[in-house]
Amino acid sequence: MDQSLSSLIINIIVIAVVIIVTIFLYLSLHRILFRMLSRRVAKPLISALELFGAIFLVSIVLGVIGILAGYHEIFVSIFTVFVIGIIIFLIGSRHAIEEYVSGLFTPGIYDLKIGDYIEIDGFRGHIVAIEPTSIIIRDPHRDLVYIPYTKLLHSSFKKFRVEEGHELIIPVIIPMKTSINLKTLRDYILRSAEELGIENVRLGIETTGESNIKIVIRGIIRDPRREEDIRYVLLDKIYSMILQQL
Repeated sequence: MDQSLSSLIINIIVIAVVIIVTIFLYLSLHRILFRMLSRRVAKPLISALELFGAIFLVSIVLGVIGILAGYHEIFVSIFTVFVIGIIIFLIGSRHAIEEYVSGLFTPGIYDLKIGDYIEIDGFRGHIVAIEPTSIIIRDPHRDLVYIPYTKLLHSSFKKFRVEEGHELIIPVIIPMKTSINLKTLRDYILRSAEELGIENVRLGIETTGESNIKIVIRGIIRDPRREEDIRYVLLDKIYSMILQQL
């Protein structure tokens, strides 16, 4: 009788210790790990991780109780159900987890910052937000485009910094039959380019032929989204002046 009572007391103490330790582990894990993840991971995933953490700790307590009671099958069954649940969760959310994990290091690898301009797979614009699973850019139509981090890892893309500028190259074909003075045209191009915000403008003759001359305008613009607008406006100015001289 005394031995049975002692065994019962020991089992109760062990169960109490296990419960206290599991509660302490859960609270410590929640305070350290989950708070750290909450800076980069969305709330629904945090809630799912908290739920699985609680289930895992409860399964440990029930498993210990089962072992102490001599029912090892209880521990095996609970642990099996938990493992199956984890596997199902990982399979169902593998793509989201992949994006979250990629988001932890991708912005640092490519040194992506808000305000950078990128071009990838036909999309282009300035980065307006860096989210846990994607970056958000605003395209020339002012629409928001979400680009997953895995796309950045698996595709080539261009990145420009506003402070570094973006090189603009505009070829212009001038017909030989025009009576316009080339120096006058050069001054007009330089003045028009500066008015459009093009910096460090340079002109060079690329080819000459019997019927035309091809020159190339090079310069730096700070906002790549304006590239097409600047190109069209400058070409319209140049060819309007040339047509007046034909």
